[in-house]
Amino acid sequence: MNSVICMVAPNGARRLKSDHQQIPYTAAELAQTAKSVIAAGATALHLHVRDAEGKHSLDAKLYQAAIDAIRGVCGNDVFLQVTTEAAGLYHVKQQIELVYQLQPQAVSLSVRELGSADEKDIASLDNWMHDQNVLPQWIIYDETDLQKYRRWLNKGVLCASAYPVLIVLGNYSKKIVADIGMLEPFVHSTELFSSWMVCAFGYTEQDIMKTVITKGGHMRVGFENNLQRPDKEQVKDNAELVTFSVASVQEQGLTMASPKQTFQLLTPAW
Repeated sequence: MNSVICMVAPNGARRLKSDHQQIPYTAAELAQTAKSVIAAGATALHLHVRDAEGKHSLDAKLYQAAIDAIRGVCGNDVFLQVTTEAAGLYHVKQQIELVYQLQPQAVSLSVRELGSADEKDIASLDNWMHDQNVLPQWIIYDETDLQKYRRWLNKGVLCASAYPVLIVLGNYSKKIVADIGMLEPFVHSTELFSSWMVCAFGYTEQDIMKTVITKGGHMRVGFENNLQRPDKEQVKDNAELVTFSVASVQEQGLTMASPKQTFQLLTPAW
């Protein structure tokens, strides 16, 4: 398939409005951001929600309010993925419980964070997601995560033969700007993935995405990972990052994934 997903992570768990005024906190702000990035060419959003103080939250009610607001503005065409990220605030049982409570269309799950859970709990969650048609995407930060993900597949902890994964390049807390060389350990293991996507911290985001799509990967861009243009100037909003990404896809003679293709590409090989 020559279609490329552009997923947008518009806020993340840690960035504040003091970092950029266009970082969305509320359900209404997320809905307006969704509208603008879809108009720019994105078909998927990776959602974090904030509490009344602007702090990262795994409150299912806040998630449902955000999902309802986005659906109210954008309809059902946009693919909505929620996060279970702990951000140092939640333990693994709370992360897992969110998925059961919310039953979202899709969810991102960190191999590193959920790796501390009992494998029986991981297997139960995975089988439940299969039965409820909740689409997981596993987050992989390094080769240790990759090895654990491979082990879960080989042992049957995970019931599919392959899953969509997100590969993270760079680091927020350590202020490590992403480099394309960081992708090298993962491109030789793509047979383990039903599809693979990359997010990249820092101003190198867009240049890295140009390489990612030539290798068959997909893009996750947005303020969770980057606030800058390639020239290090601050971008206006999340939609501007999408515009750059769409231009890169078109330059390569590829096409942006439709909503239907996005759903297909982010479905595990069950």
